[in-house]
Amino acid sequence: MVYIVRIKTGTDIDKLIGGGIPKSSWFVVAGEPGTGKTILAISYAYEGLKEGDYVIYVTTEQTFKDILVQAETLGMDFSSFIKAKVKGFKIIDLFTLAKQARQSESSIIDPLSIHNLIRILKSILQEIPRDEHVRLVIDSISAFWADKPAMARKYSYELKLSVHRSNVTTLLTVQYAPTTGRAFGFGLEHIADGVLELWTNIENGRLVRYLVVRKMRFTDHDLKVHRYEITDRGIILLD
Repeated sequence: MVYIVRIKTGTDIDKLIGGGIPKSSWFVVAGEPGTGKTILAISYAYEGLKEGDYVIYVTTEQTFKDILVQAETLGMDFSSFIKAKVKGFKIIDLFTLAKQARQSESSIIDPLSIHNLIRILKSILQEIPRDEHVRLVIDSISAFWADKPAMARKYSYELKLSVHRSNVTTLLTVQYAPTTGRAFGFGLEHIADGVLELWTNIENGRLVRYLVVRKMRFTDHDLKVHRYEITDRGIILLD
């Protein structure tokens, strides 16, 4: 029997996927705005820091300062790790990269270039020993093909082929609008080992959140649709 190492997300989602994400997998969290994708990404990163993992956090839709504030409201204090200058904690903030590009007036730095991201990630990963576990978070990957959605599948394949490592477990969030009919992200699901889908309905005048695990390789995962809430303790399953 093959033993699968599970990487915990630090949320109730672990109950649905055999205790956590299989090590070295690419786990996609797809959903509408306001469904808790970033909260799950934050929880995954924080759990990793507590476990002593290396963490690489790529943020594309808000500054990391805003993420720190959001995390603190959920009882997750990243500041202690930042103040301690934990060598295994790397932040790639697209807003910082954009500011650097403006200041240098350089066309070389393109914060929304998937190839620039690949270059940065490869540089960081080269400095990390292969016997150390790395949690890579990209929240969200959608930003890299916002103006060219037809390139999404090509870009996602390039990313996985370039930075996939046996010691790296990746969580990517992807946006979709309610009008897309819950499309997963223009082909991103094809590189994913696991897909968690989040969506909302209006029922009796109230917003209700739902999730389902669409797939999870190497896992006898839960097949039910679950209601959940976002609380001051993060994502909580209701049934």
